[in-house]
Amino acid sequence: MALDGWSFAHLPPERAAGGQDDRGHGTGQQADGGRPGGWTSGRLSGQLIARRYRLRGRLGSGGMGVVWRADDEILRRPVAVKEVSAEDVAEDAFRLVLNEARAAAQIDHPGVVRVYDIVADERPWLVMELLGGRTLAELMRSHGPVLTTTAATIGMRLAEALQAIHRAGLVHGDVKPGNVQVCDGDRVVLTDFGIASVIGQPVAAPEMIVGSPAYMSPERVHGTEMGPPADVFSLGATLYAAVEGRPPFDNSSPAASIAAVLHDPPRPAERVGPLWPIIQAMLVKEPRRRMELEQVWLALQAVSARHRSGGETGERGSRRAVAGSRGRPATGGDR
Repeated sequence: MALDGWSFAHLPPERAAGGQDDRGHGTGQQADGGRPGGWTSGRLSGQLIARRYRLRGRLGSGGMGVVWRADDEILRRPVAVKEVSAEDVAEDAFRLVLNEARAAAQIDHPGVVRVYDIVADERPWLVMELLGGRTLAELMRSHGPVLTTTAATIGMRLAEALQAIHRAGLVHGDVKPGNVQVCDGDRVVLTDFGIASVIGQPVAAPEMIVGSPAYMSPERVHGTEMGPPADVFSLGATLYAAVEGRPPFDNSSPAASIAAVLHDPPRPAERVGPLWPIIQAMLVKEPRRRMELEQVWLALQAVSARHRSGGETGERGSRRAVAGSRGRPATGGDR
């Protein structure tokens, strides 16, 4: 069943934010790992990497490098390969790629991008499954904000993926519209594990923050120990942005975003409707008081179910869903 509001199988081609492939299709496998500015690759379409992967076109680019569409000439299948920026010295480049590969490889879930290999060809390359569709960010730019019911369905898919990530002992740390791929067949995939961390592990000091400040949790900004609540906060900010068309906190500059995440309430919402109490509970500043992920899943499911049945869909009904959402945890099979 197609997600409410969009028919993903029939979206017209659009230019991706970070580039485009040979057919002009937008892609979500972008290398926007958080460092400002882009980077120009010296590679050309048609080149062979590690005597195996034939580059076919750029999918996207960003501060961390370039992501390419490629053909695996041994297994004869299309793949995506991430070329790490030349700005990273060899040791740091390998560490970054290895961290991302190991993090993603620990999780076997349809909502998490699959990693196939790491190869070296002047610098490390990360080989991943090639995803269809577009990022949530691209869809918002080309089609505008999503319906609340669509956001609820996307939120449920992401909550399932995040639970799998947390069961593996990891925090994704960079949930945002640009890292959410909405694929054909209604598959929703979380990508870019470049700054994933172990649960309980302190993150980079504030002056070394990487990621998107408007979607970061307060604890990530502070550089304190990361846990599942950090991903809940970022998921709440992502759902808010999907429906409202902008992040819940000031994004005029990184400094403004950081200050707003730490001290300000979310901007007043105009379109979120029945999702508002759920999102508010996800965006609580104190991690221990934040809504838990299984509660988020159940509350979103209740909103979606009431929409399908034509029942109560306003804030009162959603607040009841939040209040009554303490129940069984969601699993990858709860769809």
